[in-house]
Amino acid sequence: MLDQNISEINHDASPFTPALKYGVIRGLIAVALILVMYLSGILESSMDGSNPMLGTVIWLVGLGLTVMFVVLAVKEHKANRGGNISIGQALGVGILTTLVYGVIAAIWTYVFYNFIFTGYEEVMLEMISSQYEEAGMSDDEIETAMGMVGAMTSPLVMAGTTAIMPLFTGLFAGLITGAVVKTN
Repeated sequence: MLDQNISEINHDASPFTPALKYGVIRGLIAVALILVMYLSGILESSMDGSNPMLGTVIWLVGLGLTVMFVVLAVKEHKANRGGNISIGQALGVGILTTLVYGVIAAIWTYVFYNFIFTGYEEVMLEMISSQYEEAGMSDDEIETAMGMVGAMTSPLVMAGTTAIMPLFTGLFAGLITGAVVKTN
């Protein structure tokens, strides 16, 4: 492939096409999964501390889906370019894919915790307060810590975090995929 004629490479292939396609699909899957977990009670039981492994399993499934969609987007962009892609191009597609997904997930997070699961903050704060009490913290220490925790569990802060965190996955998945599928 390295000696491929430069005229056979489609330099006009946009990285936005596969990034948008797979980012939107990943975002819609995230919305559907959160809604199903909420309606089935799995979401709340993953937060109340009764099943600590459940949260880890949910996170790993989400990570696996995100990596899978980054790989699919990179492979599609490579095919659109006539089978030619660099690590940098793969990295760009990975970040773009997770940026699209992150924006969809952030909007959904804000809507979900503001209008659907409105008791989320209360559930989280109660669980964290109980953990602090079990750890032997004084009332003053708990009050101080809960002030900081309360700010971090607001829907707006959670939406912002939700928009940013997938970018790290896109960075690493794009780099690794690019190293594996690069042609130049």
